[in-house]
Amino acid sequence: MEQKVHTLKSGGRLHYLDQGSGDVLLFVHGIWTNHFLWEGVIDALPDTVRSIAPDWPLGSQPEPFPGAADLSPLGIVDMVCEFMEALDLQDVTLVGNDSGGGICQLLITSENPAATRVGRLVLTNSDVFDQFPPKAFQPIQNLARWAPGLVSPLVGYLMSRNDYAAFFGATCSNPVPGDMKERILGPFKRNDMARRASLDFLVGCEPGMMLAATRKFAGFRAPVLLVWGTEDKLFPLQLAEDLTREFPDARLVEVPGANVFLPLDAPYKVAVEIAAFVRGRD
Repeated sequence: MEQKVHTLKSGGRLHYLDQGSGDVLLFVHGIWTNHFLWEGVIDALPDTVRSIAPDWPLGSQPEPFPGAADLSPLGIVDMVCEFMEALDLQDVTLVGNDSGGGICQLLITSENPAATRVGRLVLTNSDVFDQFPPKAFQPIQNLARWAPGLVSPLVGYLMSRNDYAAFFGATCSNPVPGDMKERILGPFKRNDMARRASLDFLVGCEPGMMLAATRKFAGFRAPVLLVWGTEDKLFPLQLAEDLTREFPDARLVEVPGANVFLPLDAPYKVAVEIAAFVRGRD
């Protein structure tokens, strides 16, 4: 898996992994994670697809972004679009998880010209409808609006204590190896500047923003695949069932026993479903 860096117009250095060749898959993780969330999925995918997995600046990237960079939800959407244009990615299968899935939904309904580069959409357990952020995150969001200097070290401490037990216990059904926990959350724990900047994204999340995007899904004619863990308390299966009906061409695959971080709980299953989805639409 080749590691590369692309410098965006903001001056931010976007680190990403690029593996395989063929149909393009662009992975979008959520807040406070990074590309390692997708590592097991990408390793299980055939080399006949090109998997591109950036570390989006959502708090656990290798280095902070410049202060002038727009890290709000719509700013991240424009960043994904800029990246697709810079690499001239065409007929992209966009793959999202958690708030990264929310970013994907905002992107496909965006007026940014690069949104037309998306040819397929895959959503694993994600922010949907008015769950942007999910209700469990709203107290943190409210506190971040008024005391970001307090929230950053507090969240960093709470998430990293006891070997990240609370964070992964709430998002995964299966045990996560210690080295994987560290790769995903280590940068978030160590880099206060990146962690503080991620609050811009959280503060910018608004239910009305996602609901407005949802109302435009009827105009998204590309095929959509939802792969959803059934044990998710943040984004229950019922939300996925309802979301499937919002798209003209969507299919839902249930993954029994899996949680929010479906790419960690069932990477092989996710990879198999994505590979079949891409092959079936060639």
